[in-house]
Amino acid sequence: MPTLADFSGSDIFIDSNIFIFDATVTGPYEECEKFLMKIKHGEIIGYTNPIIIEEVYHKLLILEVCNKYQIKPFSAVRFIKENPHILAEIDKPGKIIDEILDYRGLRVLEIGYHVILEAKKIFNLLLGSDAIHAATCKMYEISDIATNDGDFKRVDFLKRWEPSPWK
Repeated sequence: MPTLADFSGSDIFIDSNIFIFDATVTGPYEECEKFLMKIKHGEIIGYTNPIIIEEVYHKLLILEVCNKYQIKPFSAVRFIKENPHILAEIDKPGKIIDEILDYRGLRVLEIGYHVILEAKKIFNLLLGSDAIHAATCKMYEISDIATNDGDFKRVDFLKRWEPSPWK
């Protein structure tokens, strides 16, 4: 299994879980941090799309709301909808997104009609957003993906690079 620490290419698509491990200091945090530092400094060109950015923001928002208000994750969205004023009190997810978008080697790829048409061909392999991520890679000719999501094993045109298992 190829790991992020072994990646020596120049172009790679980055799934949301890599950013989240780094931002939350959980799981294989150090390996993700080292990998993302190479993108931050432009040593590697990392690609992502707007859905990944939204996934990172949303998951970090839920985590912060759960921690701050001592609620369970399954209750967080309802809690936010019932108390929308708390969104003004939560700033960490936005700051992390700002940091990510400032990475010198990061490119946010557009998802247009052509990507959606390609994703439709992959819906029988992956859930919706993951199919769009895979289609983004295919349409932009990116063959490597940094992810901890085993579902991408089903995509024959992508080579997965994952963080080493928890130590």
